[in-house]
Amino acid sequence: MINRLNINKMKKLVILLLIMFLAISKGFSQEIGDFVVENVVYEVISLDEMTLRAIGIENVTPNVTIPYSLEYGGRTFHVTEADLTYHTNNIRTLNLCEGLIYLNLTSSLIQEINIPSTVTSIGTISSNNIFRYLRIPQNVSSIQKCSIVRIKYLEIEDANSVLELYSDYLDGTFYNVPIDTLYLGRTCWSDSWSTITDHSFDNCHIKDIRIGNDVKSIPRFSNSDISKIVLPSSIEVMISKSFLDCANLETVFIEDCAFPITRINNDGGPIIQNTNIKDLYLGRGCKWLGLSDLPLEKLSIGPGVTDFHSFYKTMNDVVVDIYGDSSYVKVFQTTPPDISFTFSTRTFIETPLYVPNGTKELFLQANVWKNFFNIIEFDWENPKCCVSLSVNNDYMGSVSGQNLFDIGELVTVSAIPNEDYIFVNWTENDSIVSADSIYSFVAEKTRILVANFVSNQCTVSIHNTLGGYSWGGGQYQYGDTVTIQAYPYNGYVFDSWLSYEGTVADTISYDNPYSFVITQDMEFYALFSMIPIGSYSVTASSDPINGGRIEGVGIYDGGTIVIVNAIPNPGFSFVNWTENGNIVSNSTYYQFLLNENKELVAHFSGLGVEDNMIEVSVYPNPTDGLIKIEDKEVRKIEIYNDLGQLVKESKENVIDLSAQEAGTYILKVITPSGVVTKQIIKN
Repeated sequence: MINRLNINKMKKLVILLLIMFLAISKGFSQEIGDFVVENVVYEVISLDEMTLRAIGIENVTPNVTIPYSLEYGGRTFHVTEADLTYHTNNIRTLNLCEGLIYLNLTSSLIQEINIPSTVTSIGTISSNNIFRYLRIPQNVSSIQKCSIVRIKYLEIEDANSVLELYSDYLDGTFYNVPIDTLYLGRTCWSDSWSTITDHSFDNCHIKDIRIGNDVKSIPRFSNSDISKIVLPSSIEVMISKSFLDCANLETVFIEDCAFPITRINNDGGPIIQNTNIKDLYLGRGCKWLGLSDLPLEKLSIGPGVTDFHSFYKTMNDVVVDIYGDSSYVKVFQTTPPDISFTFSTRTFIETPLYVPNGTKELFLQANVWKNFFNIIEFDWENPKCCVSLSVNNDYMGSVSGQNLFDIGELVTVSAIPNEDYIFVNWTENDSIVSADSIYSFVAEKTRILVANFVSNQCTVSIHNTLGGYSWGGGQYQYGDTVTIQAYPYNGYVFDSWLSYEGTVADTISYDNPYSFVITQDMEFYALFSMIPIGSYSVTASSDPINGGRIEGVGIYDGGTIVIVNAIPNPGFSFVNWTENGNIVSNSTYYQFLLNENKELVAHFSGLGVEDNMIEVSVYPNPTDGLIKIEDKEVRKIEIYNDLGQLVKESKENVIDLSAQEAGTYILKVITPSGVVTKQIIKN
């Protein structure tokens, strides 16, 4: 009996010999790797699992795509690792497909990488070029080294898991990499933090740091160029000298929390050292903060701070000096906090102490606080809140208006697109909150807003397959309505429009012509089918083109009963079906016996055209439920879904969409002056 293990070994050997034979027969001559497919050099990781590692590029190729699946030698392989160090210096853009789990890259000219969400580990990313945007997906658990000339926007995606960074002196993960803007959405940690000072972000000269609400600890940001920082209430621990030598740091806002921030690495000094912080809001106790080293002008103590110890020397050595033309100490706690430090004599004499209404007598009797010469009561309900702003891509635009605001204060933020880009909307927690580039609201809580920009130029690419040709590709402005049309040759019929997301094909539409509003680059494949002998084609078009879509077209055997269906787009209603200009049906469903080729037209009419002379205010939009129409002469309100179906109507100025699914709806307002239609977004 033949040993089964030996049979498996022989199978692996046969596959490997087949790969080698095919490589030789194709003239393959590179000195490393097992084979080349579309200019990428691969080596086999496992023949049992049919997995590959991409290790380099055979020829000069600026734009490289590495697929997850590929065919070679009659076998299907999966690329799970990219360790690109061979002939990679001319790569400028690298597109990696979902399924990859490890990335290591060295390239002199690389400036753009699409890192898939499946990547769990990154070795080195090295480039002598500038990255406009670098995203670290949420599944990445560790990054060894990033050596890039400059990163304009670094996003470490939100996640509850920990991202391990390397913090060796002069060799931390991002050490000495200039970063304009950093979004830190994850807790960063290093095993070395308990024994030595962290160097993972040393000397990065970061200009703007935004920290997500799930972050529990942050690395050290020494020598950063930030002017302000907001530390969310989720942070539990901080490392010594977290903001060492941040000379431009003047404002620190530590959000309210009942639990204090603790410090690790107790022999390394205070959390904040060698900075110029002038405005500090303490929403919680912070041990080992280092208040005596700060040139403070404004100190605010939040309502939850009843007892905190902000020192790193012995308590008797800590003297906090707060002085300046507009200086103050403000306490939002109705009970005088028990503090373990004192203030300088000139602070007691010249700096006013603000306390909540009705608490002055308590502070006049409390230890330390009673020494202030000028105690002033003020109206208070809640502390300040922070408005934090960011952009989806830093090179597309900028924002302004980020600051600390009093509760009830009017906030105005602005989004400014760069050349060749346009503003789309503001989002918060991935939900649209405004489509206005200048967005105003009343400060009620801490908000983290993202301004979204897109290119104002979009490209439509169309690829023809066997059986016909197409029209409509080219350059368009963002928001344009684009119409593409396919023309089958004799004996063929149009089938569908196809698009690819990586290696996965997706049918976009069966409509021909097909119209859509363009908001990004689009690539289509026009598919055609041959009409078999004894079969007939059913084709249909919409009038107008954007009036609706059609189901039921295709190729059928002669004698088949065919049903076509016309579905109105939002803002339209169905009228009738015609053939050769003659009405054949007034129903959206048209049934007929097929014994010849048919070319049908589905006719639609608009529900109403927005009259710019009629001013009707509709708010809020987007909405969670209730919509109010500000017009005293509203006769009727109708709501239509994206199929053109009436889902709600009212004769009142308020209509409730709470029971409707999230999506886009058409609001039709009928007034004595005319009919107005508006698009409504239901969250």
